[in-house]
Amino acid sequence: MDVHLRGDAQARIRIIGVVDALVAASRVQFPGIHVQPPSAEGRIGDVEGREIYRVKFRLWPDRGSVIEDVVCPEVRARLAELDPAYGDEDWMVSSAFEIEAREPRRRR
Repeated sequence: MDVHLRGDAQARIRIIGVVDALVAASRVQFPGIHVQPPSAEGRIGDVEGREIYRVKFRLWPDRGSVIEDVVCPEVRARLAELDPAYGDEDWMVSSAFEIEAREPRRRR
């Protein structure tokens, strides 16, 4: 999940705090979808000079709809309380999926 950061340094810290709290709540609310706990990948600059905060979820197959349909909208709604732009622009909180390669199992 990528969250675009806006505002001054203090606003960005508040945004990250909200995101981290909601990610932790998702782990409690939806324990069966996670292979591992979500991890904050930190702040990342993009090619247009904007900054995003990335959180990586490692999920069981076909469980990503919870992130798209529940977690991202909840993050958007909570961030819109801090900055109305988050409620107007869906792209400011987005999710993408990547399948990690499996390690081959060794035969015994």
